[in-house]
Amino acid sequence: VFRDGRWQEGARPPNAVPRLCPACRRIEGRHPAGEVRLSGPFFAAHRQAVLATIRRVAAREAAGHPLEKVAEIRDEGDAIVAITTGTHVARAMGQALRAAWDGVLEIEDDDAELGIRVRWSR
Repeated sequence: VFRDGRWQEGARPPNAVPRLCPACRRIEGRHPAGEVRLSGPFFAAHRQAVLATIRRVAAREAAGHPLEKVAEIRDEGDAIVAITTGTHVARAMGQALRAAWDGVLEIEDDDAELGIRVRWSR
């Protein structure tokens, strides 16, 4: 719901005109703002715990910032790629993984195609 000059979670008022929020338009148009790639032997051995961290961060970010969503999580065999609608959630995921399990975190901002690329491995 667009209320008081910003997008917020909530019930649509009865007389509101339905519109997709910018995050949902990104998802629908397949125009992500972020990509988080998780890989490495540690990731392979602790896959479910690492994914749980990603999901917790995504839920926390979406609760405070509804335009920061995970559009898709793809399994690419030896890696997982999370596609996001915002740059903040992608960065927060990488920082949470490094804080929890150390590893190597690379953050590439202002990519021509994508707002941010985050790579974490261990």
